[in-house]
Amino acid sequence: MKYGILARRRIELNLDGRDEFNLGDEIQTIAVQEIFKEIGINDYIIIDRDSASKYDGEPVVLLYNMYNSLALKYHDYNRAFPLSPKIHPVFYSVQIEDKFIPNNIVSQLLINSPIGCRDEETYNNLLKYDIPSYISGCITALLPKRKKTTEQNKVFLVDIPDELYEYIPMDLKKDATIISHIVKITRTEGKKFTTDEEINNLISQARYLFDSYKNNAKLVITSRLHAAAPCIAMGIPVILVRNCFDFDGRYSWIDKYTPLYNIDKFKDINWNPKPIEYDSFKIQSKEFIKNALTHKFNMALNCQKFSNYFFNRERCIYNAIPKSAILNLNLPEVFDYAIWGVTTQAQIVVKILSEVRPKARLSKVIDLNINGNFEGILINKPNDLIHDELIYFVTPIPAHKVISEQLRKIENSYVLVNFGKREWIYEKYDKSV
Repeated sequence: MKYGILARRRIELNLDGRDEFNLGDEIQTIAVQEIFKEIGINDYIIIDRDSASKYDGEPVVLLYNMYNSLALKYHDYNRAFPLSPKIHPVFYSVQIEDKFIPNNIVSQLLINSPIGCRDEETYNNLLKYDIPSYISGCITALLPKRKKTTEQNKVFLVDIPDELYEYIPMDLKKDATIISHIVKITRTEGKKFTTDEEINNLISQARYLFDSYKNNAKLVITSRLHAAAPCIAMGIPVILVRNCFDFDGRYSWIDKYTPLYNIDKFKDINWNPKPIEYDSFKIQSKEFIKNALTHKFNMALNCQKFSNYFFNRERCIYNAIPKSAILNLNLPEVFDYAIWGVTTQAQIVVKILSEVRPKARLSKVIDLNINGNFEGILINKPNDLIHDELIYFVTPIPAHKVISEQLRKIENSYVLVNFGKREWIYEKYDKSV
């Protein structure tokens, strides 16, 4: 069992290398590494945010933070949720963009609640799903205060809008350092996804920015959330600006610490802001994170011990007769099928097919008396039948004769399921005959 830190490790790229990326995610990962060091966690592994659903390594207690867009979860390159069963998450500083959250993800959030939401918008949305939640702010805002030195004398202009320059006092902008969190990835290979070397280059650039703020900044003027938050935490004066008329929901927490200046308020900017003091909150928050991680770690470790007790046994072959019957049917590797009759046997058929024919897909469910859903599929009535290319698994034995006649009439393939026999009847409709 290990602790884990979330990071962006795999990004889809255009092959010509024109892609640009915001280093905000990398700065969040660096911040968590710093906080882990502070609370005494030095042994951890890195988990890729965008493939966390497919993680298959050592069981890990993961501090789960960062931005998430659930709408991307079905893309090959972005499968963050639902999390792998080998991940035991502590959700803190999570931002979820989507208003609609699928049921399986709601269930995972509920099991691991309360959820620490980075912003009030995410918090309000999770409450609509009755998910216990609280507002944590961004984890980068928990960084420890830096030590003061004489080298901290630079003004940094970080991705500021062009419209702001005319408002900046001359003594601030004349020697200011202009930088950006938007960087291009220098390709090391012409592959679809980033290589480890390319990702490490991004992290190095983010570390350089982070260290530059920490060691050299006397003032940071920025439009970037993940420049403002860590700098505020480190005791650096910050002016947070945007060139539009509104700040979106991602910022619905940081105005606790600093004014938000949109283009209408540039004339009102305080150009001499003071460092923000909230050390007591940071101490409480980091103690809370440490306790949550430790509790989750101990719970997961004990649960694993219980499971290992039962894993250490000689196993019989479960569902041996129906599994053998299905294997003897000579079914294709890939096919769509229907279940006729919502019974316990139907549930076992679906489980066995998922094991011996994992590419088979349940597409239709028929039952005369039962309404609702079965395995996520809406239950239809027999009078809705039409000819199709499905294979129908018929489970009610007393109705085998009647149902098989109905299916034969509309030229549909079927299997008559009988758990008391080693051989099941498979009648395949052949349209070439």
